[in-house]
Amino acid sequence: LDTKQTEKGLKKVGNAMKAVLGAAAVKEVLDVANAFQEVRNKLMSVSESSAEATSKFNDVVAIARETRSGLTDTADLYFSMTKASENLGLSQKPQVLSYSSVRLWHLVD
Repeated sequence: LDTKQTEKGLKKVGNAMKAVLGAAAVKEVLDVANAFQEVRNKLMSVSESSAEATSKFNDVVAIARETRSGLTDTADLYFSMTKASENLGLSQKPQVLSYSSVRLWHLVD
């Protein structure tokens, strides 16, 4: 058994593993970035300004954290409620109300 060949072989395996893990990490970062962009786009479509969309985004992030829910799922709920209220011709906007440590969605004036 040639130790130099074994070392070369192990080094190649190690490098291959680093490449695979690096690619997986890059994919994960891109997936998260894409999810954030998708959320921002949805919130922009139901906001009158980028400042309003940013405020809504921060609320959605806080709610997702507090309820231990997914960011995308929480944003989808907000978006669906907003679109439903628009389709019903309601002038109210979904507002976030805080009750103890749980945030609830509620339509208010």
